[in-house]
Amino acid sequence: MITTVKIELRAPVARIIFSVDPPGKPPAVDYDVIDQLEEAVKGIASAGPDIRLVLVESSEPRYFVVGANLKALQQIDSQSIRPWVRRGHDVFNMLQELELPVIAVVRGFAGGGGLELALACDFIYAADNARFALPEAGLGLIPGWGGSHRLPLRIGAARAKEMAFSARPIDAATAYDWGLINWYGPEEELQQKLEEISASISANSRISVAMEKQLINSADSPDNPRMKFEEAAASTAAMSSSDTSRRLEEFFEKRRKK
Repeated sequence: MITTVKIELRAPVARIIFSVDPPGKPPAVDYDVIDQLEEAVKGIASAGPDIRLVLVESSEPRYFVVGANLKALQQIDSQSIRPWVRRGHDVFNMLQELELPVIAVVRGFAGGGGLELALACDFIYAADNARFALPEAGLGLIPGWGGSHRLPLRIGAARAKEMAFSARPIDAATAYDWGLINWYGPEEELQQKLEEISASISANSRISVAMEKQLINSADSPDNPRMKFEEAAASTAAMSSSDTSRRLEEFFEKRRKK
């Protein structure tokens, strides 16, 4: 199973699209996918003034992005997890710091690093089949790409703790009630909503929107270097635990039996 990241530039919208081969499987993340995402962000940043906003989405109707793939998980240990966390932070921060508005378009399941990817976007629109989760605690891991900092900024500390401690997914209606997403609805209405917001943003001053984004981010965003250090340190400690080793081995064994 291979996940690829590509960009489509059709002014005024740029799309970052996660695709998977074979189709029908969930897009997942490894170092190669992170590298592709970085190149996509750089490509959009240099695309010129006709591009006014960015949509981040998956080609799969049942999945957004589900986090690290099985191969990446099997290769991560207490020594290698720190650069893994830092690399993800660096690229997700690049996405957050794009001058253009970035909207995550979530269909189906957004879990772990997939939810963290959506949180690095300015806001989230979702289909009514969307579900959101931070399942890392079930494997003895830590959300490593900004989830433990960005999620409470969206939904408050108590609800972020509920999601992280329980590792249970929430549906689109709950995510909307909690303030995680800006809108949700059926697919046909989602497309209409995206067209409406694209038109509204494109009608406004590009430089004004860029400066407003910078000002709001500076008021609302955590200290990104500190966030990267804290999650890397916590992830290293978790990965060193015998409980985490047991949980991961049980997870890998279940996957081998499928």
